Amino acid sequence: MKQGLDMEPIIQRLLDELKLCHERELEEVRAAKKIQEDEPYRSDEVKDLVIAIGKAQGEFPPIKFNRVNSFHKNEYGDLCAILQAIRPALTKHGLCITQEMRLTKEGGNVLHTRLWHISGQFIESRLRIVPSKSGIQEFGSAVTYSRRYSIQALLCVFPGNDPDDDDGEIDMAEVRKEDTEAEKKPGKKYEKTFTKSYETITQEQLLELEIELGNFPDEDGLKKLMESIFEEYRIRILADMPKSGYFPSLDRIRRIKETYSKRRL
Repeated sequence: MKQGLDMEPIIQRLLDELKLCHERELEEVRAAKKIQEDEPYRSDEVKDLVIAIGKAQGEFPPIKFNRVNSFHKNEYGDLCAILQAIRPALTKHGLCITQEMRLTKEGGNVLHTRLWHISGQFIESRLRIVPSKSGIQEFGSAVTYSRRYSIQALLCVFPGNDPDDDDGEIDMAEVRKEDTEAEKKPGKKYEKTFTKSYETITQEQLLELEIELGNFPDEDGLKKLMESIFEEYRIRILADMPKSGYFPSLDRIRRIKETYSKRRL
């Protein structure tokens, strides 16, 4: 009689793999927390800063629309218009904004936007810059777009003359072109991925994706992966990913990382 398959070694191996994956995830979470502890998003005290922000916000004038998105044709206030509107009130109440690009250990670009108070107190936001294409114009467009939205988020302001501030359109121009060309091709009806969901991922989901991408084992592979994900969901930044793309993207990233790990064994 044919002997049945011994499942115990297989089950044990699966449990070991799950344990290893769990340990790696814990290490990644600890690493992310350590980064936040080493480089905090806010000073220990923020009382004076909060009071000053409240006063300044009450004095911000309406931000006028001064540009038109070349694709959507919608009006918006560019970075120059926002800064001109908020600087008088910020200066009056001892506040200022600084923005700088920093390189991660993996070679990525992160925009640090910090709101300072004269007391030395601060709050900060960070945004990873990953343009859909690698050209310098696309990068400049993505940076300026991110600078504008980071300032708006920190100060809760919403609606100039920077040629890069095109509402992120240079960064998306090639993707728009590919969309148009694909729609014209005969055969299978072209279906734009971004129509699947208009609701974007949560901050927790964004953090989870960034942790997974933060320790990606290959820089060139990461660049190709990000370009592919951005193209698939027609987004400029990871935070714009629709919720429908979160689990497929997370699974895809982990499977690719697992493939790299197996190659090293």
